[in-house]
Amino acid sequence: MDVGDLVVRLRTTRGMSQQELATRAGTGVRSIGDIERGRVRRPQHSTLTALAGALGLSSAERDELFRVGRSASPRRRDTGSSPTSSRLLGRDLDVDQIARRLTVGGARLVTVIGPAGVGKTRLAGAVVSRLGGAAAPVAAATLAEGVGAEADIVLVDDVDADAAAVLSAVLTGRPRLRLVLTARTAARLRGEHLWPLRGLVTEAAVALFADRAGAARPGFAGTAANAAAIEAICAGLRGNPLGIGISAALLRGRECDELHRLLAPVLSSAGDPLDALVRWRISRLTRVERQALAVLSRYRTGVAAGDLPTVPGRDGDGTLAVLAGAALLEVADRGGRSWLQVPGAVRDATAARSGERTA
Repeated sequence: MDVGDLVVRLRTTRGMSQQELATRAGTGVRSIGDIERGRVRRPQHSTLTALAGALGLSSAERDELFRVGRSASPRRRDTGSSPTSSRLLGRDLDVDQIARRLTVGGARLVTVIGPAGVGKTRLAGAVVSRLGGAAAPVAAATLAEGVGAEADIVLVDDVDADAAAVLSAVLTGRPRLRLVLTARTAARLRGEHLWPLRGLVTEAAVALFADRAGAARPGFAGTAANAAAIEAICAGLRGNPLGIGISAALLRGRECDELHRLLAPVLSSAGDPLDALVRWRISRLTRVERQALAVLSRYRTGVAAGDLPTVPGRDGDGTLAVLAGAALLEVADRGGRSWLQVPGAVRDATAARSGERTA
């Protein structure tokens, strides 16, 4: 744990917002944000003293804050990202308020609901991580079997009616357990608190586009010259993070104005712009790449790379790299293993195209 994670935990368990902590500590809210995001890894002694007083820390908590805060290198945390970067932009307020609801609010169950690709899983993972849990999702059936019985807060992703029935029994049998769920609609469980999630506001959407574009084309930056095109793309996608990532990945071989002209007919078609973009992007893959995507899409909750059957094509690793680079496949480390998961919107479009049903 670094000092940013520790400050977040100490603040949220006391039900304080960043603004409240900044006011009590006599500093700016931006300074608190920089510490919590890892932009400042080794705060000055006077800053730690002010934070300790504002948080009302015990002697043991104060000692821990100073030990962690003064032992780290002052170098900023590496924020380099890939097309499937775990950076969470534009959701600080959501994370704060959900964490507060699960602590001082006394809630045991919060379900983040919203359309495909809006970032429900990443938001839920950030909340669970902030409260000391593991950001990796746990299956409802796994919880029912008693796995992870020592955890007091768990993320369960993409909950359907069957999983909801299992979780109801789990909550009854484990009265101290708190759950953060993701679903497209309410799980309809007793005591459920809903957190609707929508697309990013313009400023955050543009920042996300620049972040993802920088991963696809190192050195890319938003400028006055490309701002209008970027804003138009983000607006056409209604601020949907998955769509923004897929679009930004296309900047490897073209400029923003050209990308906007390319995507404008796709995003202006009737219906959901994300679905239209995903279907269009899949249509531009090679036959082998589409076959590989179909194989991966059968795993609703993802699959460890080592457990994956042979990927179609002569170079399976190369095919996976293409899909990940296009933001059609998410790659993460889970328990020391490479974990592959196709986003729900991509999985749905692949199934619709191939006529297959995802497992």
